[in-house]
Amino acid sequence: MIAGDFNRDPSTITNTVDRGLANKIRVVFPTSATQANGGTLDYAITGNSNRQQTYTPPLLAAILMLASLRSHIVSDHFPVNFRKF
Repeated sequence: MIAGDFNRDPSTITNTVDRGLANKIRVVFPTSATQANGGTLDYAITGNSNRQQTYTPPLLAAILMLASLRSHIVSDHFPVNFRKF
């Protein structure tokens, strides 16, 4: 799993990777904006590059941390928490 501030909409990720890997990844992102301007730029990518093995994505949820404290956070991005369910 790779998580971070990708500075791009999560829907664009599968278009930027090799076609053979596009079905081997899953982008996990919250339903709320992660950036003060309204974009979702902070998320995680899970995957497996082994072309001989079927990829079964883990059951993960992405939720905003400290959502009630958004106005007190100095950064223009909101922290995201990833949890297994």
